Amino acid sequence: LEIGIEYEHTLKSPVTRYAAVKAKLENEKRADAIMFVIPTAEIGRALRSQLRDLRKQILMVDLQDLISQRLDAKVDLNYLTLTLRDALKQIAEQKKTNTLSIARGSTW
Repeated sequence: LEIGIEYEHTLKSPVTRYAAVKAKLENEKRADAIMFVIPTAEIGRALRSQLRDLRKQILMVDLQDLISQRLDAKVDLNYLTLTLRDALKQIAEQKKTNTLSIARGSTW
């Protein structure tokens, strides 16, 4: 898997700048998902609101939880709460399924 990691220390000001961020993320071809590491729940809620209709897989993880729990840190993956380990497994499985579908489609 290729995961883009963004540390969102503070919210961008003005928040309208997130339109450009969303456009860049939508056009990102290498990353299978983007993980936002956030220092507070408040920033996480605001960021989630700004990115709500993004088609790219988005993970949100609390910085301190990531430091202390590593792969067992709780993350939000498209509004589901999972461990980072389980979220990565889910993204990998989806990537595998999509790759198989594309490969099968090209042989018919």
